[in-house]
Amino acid sequence: MSSINVMIGLTSGIFLPSFVILYWLVGKTNEAGVEVHAGVVKGHSIPTKLRWIWLYQVWMGYTLGLMVLPLALGFVVLLIARSVTEADARVVGYMYAFIFFVTAVAALLSGISGFVTYASRLRQAEAD
Repeated sequence: MSSINVMIGLTSGIFLPSFVILYWLVGKTNEAGVEVHAGVVKGHSIPTKLRWIWLYQVWMGYTLGLMVLPLALGFVVLLIARSVTEADARVVGYMYAFIFFVTAVAALLSGISGFVTYASRLRQAEAD
């Protein structure tokens, strides 16, 4: 078996399960964001102070997971790609690492945007 086949199999074996986990994290992050924005958690209205706590502990935890997981996996795939001698196999590894790194940057930008939006909403709720 050539090293390109091994690289494709290995990186796909890392990429596909991580995609499922990241998709789950996006859903949980969105749910937490809706709860922070609306002030309703599992059907119960919560005060603004608890919404701030929910933002920092729950939403931020999921968001950090969305940033750290693809970043860590990108470095793992990058290390695997650097250890392969065949140039074509190395390119496949670099491609997967690039996808993970772009995902991490997108999660970072989305997280910053979301935090600013939710913090603004909570400040507005405190003023009302």
